[in-house]
Amino acid sequence: VTDAGVIAVATHCPLLEHLALSGLRVSDEGLLAVADHCPNLARLEVMRVDGITDRSMTELARRCPRLRWLDISFTPGITAAVVRHCPQLEHLNAMYSGCATRAAVVSAAAHCPHLEHLSVMDPILADGEDDEDPTEADLIHLARRCVALRELRGPKVPEGCVAQLKRERPGLDASPVVRTVPGSRATRGSLAARIELL
Repeated sequence: VTDAGVIAVATHCPLLEHLALSGLRVSDEGLLAVADHCPNLARLEVMRVDGITDRSMTELARRCPRLRWLDISFTPGITAAVVRHCPQLEHLNAMYSGCATRAAVVSAAAHCPHLEHLSVMDPILADGEDDEDPTEADLIHLARRCVALRELRGPKVPEGCVAQLKRERPGLDASPVVRTVPGSRATRGSLAARIELL
């Protein structure tokens, strides 16, 4: 499937809610067609798509206000700038994308209050750019702003931060891997999270 196929689907399926383009030869042109024709899009998977950049992703995020699930893993052309246009986002997988780790955490905390799942680590950055780990304050802010957060994968979490998160959210296990009870849901005021310390 190429841009022509994505454009055909977008123009003929204006009620489209879920689109998986992972591993395909799609560029900004195809994704812009989705932005133009599919305002109900709620879930987008663009893993391993080298031709997509912030230009089309930002436009899609602006025109698809119901976007709740976004997987941009292994897609180096997309950065954390896109997240600021996704206020309904519940799931973001940005592992090995163009999203710098700290920038993704900070942007998610500022713009995605409904976030339940965040995966971000080992970004593919432009030459000369360095990745930064989120600070303890960044992670605490994320936990406070994203009250439904259940899973945080990837960023290095300082030991002192785990203790602080436990104080902030009673019931949070301070072991290196923190998990919810299977089948449970996060509730307002509690962080039922799974944190993987690397």
